[in-house]
Amino acid sequence: MPDAVQIIRRTLLSGFILMVLGTQTVAGFSHTDRWFPFLWYPMYAAHHEEGERLDVRHFLYAVAGEGREYEIRPEDLQMGFWRFEGAVINSVLSRKIDRSNEVIRRVLDLHPDAIALRVQDYPAAITRNGIKPLPSNVIAVVPVPQQGASF
Repeated sequence: MPDAVQIIRRTLLSGFILMVLGTQTVAGFSHTDRWFPFLWYPMYAAHHEEGERLDVRHFLYAVAGEGREYEIRPEDLQMGFWRFEGAVINSVLSRKIDRSNEVIRRVLDLHPDAIALRVQDYPAAITRNGIKPLPSNVIAVVPVPQQGASF
Protein backbone atom coordinates (compact mmCIF):
# COMPACT_ATOMS: atom_id res chain seq x y z
CA MET A 1 0.00 0.00 0.00
CA PRO A 2 1.49 3.37 -1.00
CA ASP A 3 2.23 5.76 1.78
CA ALA A 4 0.96 9.34 1.99
CA VAL A 5 4.18 10.87 0.54
CA GLN A 6 3.90 8.83 -2.67
CA ILE A 7 0.24 9.74 -3.06
CA ILE A 8 1.04 13.45 -2.66
CA ARG A 9 3.93 13.19 -5.18
CA ARG A 10 1.75 11.45 -7.77
CA THR A 11 -1.05 13.95 -7.25
CA LEU A 12 1.31 16.93 -7.65
CA LEU A 13 2.98 15.41 -10.73
CA SER A 14 -0.37 14.59 -12.31
CA GLY A 15 -1.60 18.10 -11.59
CA PHE A 16 1.51 19.61 -13.17
CA ILE A 17 1.15 17.44 -16.30
CA LEU A 18 -2.52 18.39 -16.63
CA MET A 19 -1.63 22.08 -16.22
CA VAL A 20 1.00 21.88 -19.00
CA LEU A 21 -1.38 20.02 -21.34
CA GLY A 22 -4.17 22.48 -20.59
CA THR A 23 -1.93 25.49 -21.23
CA GLN A 24 -0.76 23.97 -24.52
CA THR A 25 -4.35 23.32 -25.58
CA VAL A 26 -5.45 26.88 -24.79
CA ALA A 27 -2.42 28.31 -26.61
CA GLY A 28 -3.04 26.08 -29.61
CA PHE A 29 -6.63 27.23 -30.03
CA SER A 30 -5.96 30.91 -29.40
CA HIS A 31 -3.09 31.19 -31.97
CA THR A 32 -0.96 33.34 -29.74
CA ASP A 33 2.59 33.43 -28.50
CA ARG A 34 1.77 34.79 -25.06
CA TRP A 35 2.02 31.30 -23.59
CA PHE A 36 5.71 30.98 -24.45
CA PRO A 37 7.49 28.55 -24.16
CA PHE A 38 4.59 26.19 -24.67
CA LEU A 39 3.61 27.28 -28.16
CA TRP A 40 5.80 30.01 -29.58
CA TYR A 41 6.15 29.00 -33.23
CA PRO A 42 4.22 26.78 -35.62
CA MET A 43 5.43 23.22 -35.79
CA TYR A 44 5.09 23.06 -39.57
CA ALA A 45 5.49 25.61 -42.35
CA ALA A 46 2.37 27.21 -43.74
CA HIS A 47 0.62 25.53 -46.65
CA HIS A 48 1.56 26.79 -50.14
CA GLU A 49 -0.39 26.27 -53.35
CA GLU A 50 1.09 25.32 -56.71
CA GLY A 51 2.40 28.37 -58.58
CA GLU A 52 2.55 30.49 -55.43
CA ARG A 53 5.45 32.93 -55.25
CA LEU A 54 7.89 32.34 -52.37
CA ASP A 55 10.66 34.72 -51.35
CA VAL A 56 13.64 32.41 -50.94
CA ARG A 57 16.29 34.95 -49.98
CA HIS A 58 17.43 38.53 -50.49
CA PHE A 59 20.48 39.98 -52.18
CA LEU A 60 22.15 43.17 -51.00
CA TYR A 61 24.09 45.44 -53.34
CA ALA A 62 26.16 48.53 -52.63
CA VAL A 63 25.54 50.98 -55.47
CA ALA A 64 28.43 53.34 -56.19
CA GLY A 65 28.81 56.24 -58.59
CA GLU A 66 28.77 55.66 -62.37
CA GLY A 67 26.46 52.64 -61.91
CA ARG A 68 28.99 50.33 -60.27
CA GLU A 69 27.42 47.65 -58.07
CA TYR A 70 28.94 45.34 -55.49
CA GLU A 71 27.12 42.34 -54.10
CA ILE A 72 27.42 42.01 -50.33
CA ARG A 73 27.06 38.43 -49.09
CA PRO A 74 26.76 37.16 -45.50
CA GLU A 75 30.27 35.73 -45.79
CA ASP A 76 31.64 39.21 -46.53
CA LEU A 77 30.44 40.30 -43.08
CA GLN A 78 31.41 37.03 -41.33
CA MET A 79 27.83 36.22 -40.39
CA GLY A 80 25.32 33.50 -41.10
CA PHE A 81 22.31 33.66 -43.37
CA TRP A 82 19.70 34.34 -40.67
CA ARG A 83 21.72 37.04 -38.93
CA PHE A 84 22.33 38.67 -42.32
CA GLU A 85 18.59 38.61 -43.10
CA GLY A 86 17.64 39.86 -39.64
CA ALA A 87 20.31 42.46 -38.96
CA VAL A 88 21.28 43.77 -42.39
CA ILE A 89 18.38 43.19 -44.77
CA ASN A 90 15.76 44.26 -42.23
CA SER A 91 17.73 47.43 -41.42
CA VAL A 92 17.86 48.37 -45.08
CA LEU A 93 14.19 47.51 -45.71
CA SER A 94 13.12 49.59 -42.70
CA ARG A 95 15.42 52.40 -43.95
CA LYS A 96 17.47 52.35 -40.74
CA ILE A 97 20.77 53.13 -42.45
CA ASP A 98 22.70 54.68 -39.59
CA ARG A 99 26.49 54.70 -39.47
CA SER A 100 26.29 54.28 -35.68
CA ASN A 101 24.83 50.79 -36.25
CA GLU A 102 27.79 48.40 -36.16
CA VAL A 103 26.45 46.03 -38.84
CA ILE A 104 25.58 48.84 -41.26
CA ARG A 105 28.99 50.43 -40.60
CA ARG A 106 30.63 47.10 -41.55
CA VAL A 107 28.62 47.04 -44.78
CA LEU A 108 29.63 50.61 -45.65
CA ASP A 109 33.27 49.98 -44.70
CA LEU A 110 33.41 47.29 -47.40
CA HIS A 111 32.45 49.86 -50.04
CA PRO A 112 33.04 53.41 -48.78
CA ASP A 113 32.12 54.85 -52.20
CA ALA A 114 28.54 53.49 -51.91
CA ILE A 115 25.82 56.06 -52.44
CA ALA A 116 22.90 53.64 -51.93
CA LEU A 117 22.07 50.13 -50.76
CA ARG A 118 19.73 48.03 -52.89
CA VAL A 119 17.84 44.91 -51.81
CA GLN A 120 16.57 42.42 -54.37
CA ASP A 121 14.59 39.29 -53.69
CA TYR A 122 15.22 35.84 -55.10
CA PRO A 123 11.76 34.37 -55.57
CA ALA A 124 10.72 30.90 -56.63
CA ALA A 125 7.44 29.17 -57.42
CA ILE A 126 6.29 25.70 -56.47
CA THR A 127 5.35 23.57 -59.49
CA ARG A 128 4.49 19.93 -59.97
CA ASN A 129 7.99 19.48 -61.40
CA GLY A 130 9.76 21.10 -58.45
CA ILE A 131 10.90 24.62 -57.65
CA LYS A 132 10.98 27.11 -60.54
CA PRO A 133 13.08 30.29 -60.17
CA LEU A 134 11.24 33.55 -60.90
CA PRO A 135 12.65 36.89 -62.03
CA SER A 136 14.24 38.94 -59.26
CA ASN A 137 12.65 42.23 -58.17
CA VAL A 138 14.17 45.32 -56.60
CA ILE A 139 12.50 45.71 -53.20
CA ALA A 140 14.24 48.81 -51.88
CA VAL A 141 16.90 51.32 -52.83
CA VAL A 142 17.99 53.35 -49.82
CA PRO A 143 20.44 56.27 -50.08
CA VAL A 144 23.46 56.07 -47.81
CA PRO A 145 23.77 59.03 -45.43
CA GLN A 146 26.95 61.06 -45.60
CA GLN A 147 29.44 60.95 -42.73
CA GLY A 148 27.88 62.41 -39.57
CA ALA A 149 24.33 62.12 -40.88
CA SER A 150 21.72 59.43 -40.24
CA PHE A 151 18.15 58.75 -41.32
